[in-house]
Amino acid sequence: MGRIASVIKKELIQLRRDKKMRALVFIAPILQVLVLGYAANMDVHDVPLAVFDQDMSARSRELTIAFKNSAAFLFAAAPESLAELSSMLDAGSAEVGLVIPPSFGRDLDVNR
Repeated sequence: MGRIASVIKKELIQLRRDKKMRALVFIAPILQVLVLGYAANMDVHDVPLAVFDQDMSARSRELTIAFKNSAAFLFAAAPESLAELSSMLDAGSAEVGLVIPPSFGRDLDVNR
């Protein structure tokens, strides 16, 4: 721990002596935050989605339509089986897979 304290003390003394270094130490991180803050975009748009609907109820269709109408997802397909959904995800034709279980609508109706 003593070595680290010595290095920190040495660097602070050096920082006090060199005015150019002082400016660099404080201005560079501010510029990085400003520039990289605009470069990093975390918005999600048009992610290919495959929906495997095992319920086929009105509620499951409402959920599927809500995903279709979302700007975040691009409806890729409606696979007929879990194996087909898995192969779509493996092949890259869909990046997200949604599985709606057989009792989805009934469970929603009884608040489960």
